[in-house]
Amino acid sequence: MRWFLIIVILLPVTLQAQSYKVRKTCMGNGAYAIVVEHDDQFFVVETPIYFQRSWGIGEIWGINLGGFSTLSYVDDAGGPNQMDVRVLPRTQWKYAGLVGAISVCRQVTQAGFR
Repeated sequence: MRWFLIIVILLPVTLQAQSYKVRKTCMGNGAYAIVVEHDDQFFVVETPIYFQRSWGIGEIWGINLGGFSTLSYVDDAGGPNQMDVRVLPRTQWKYAGLVGAISVCRQVTQAGFR
C-alpha cells in the first residue's frame, strides 16, 4: 500500500518533468539562465537562482509566448516549488536550435543584457 501511494504521488510529476528538459545552465555576473527543450523546440529562460540540472520542471506557463512567467519545479528534496522567470522570445533574440539557444544563454549571463 505504501508503494502504491508513492507511485501515485510521484508519477504525475515524473511524467510532467519529461516534457521539459534542461539542456544547458548558464551563470555569470549575478545572472542565471537555462536552455529548456520543450516539444522539440529550445527556449532560453532567465531564472532568479541557479537552476540545478537534476531538478525536474513541472510547467512553464506560456513558454511559447515568451515574457514573464511562472516555472513550477521539483528540487532535490522532492518538494514542489515555483519561481518567477523570464522566457526570452525567439523572435526578439533571433535564435534557433540548441546551438543558438546556448549562445543566447551565454550572452545573457556573461554580458548582462537585460
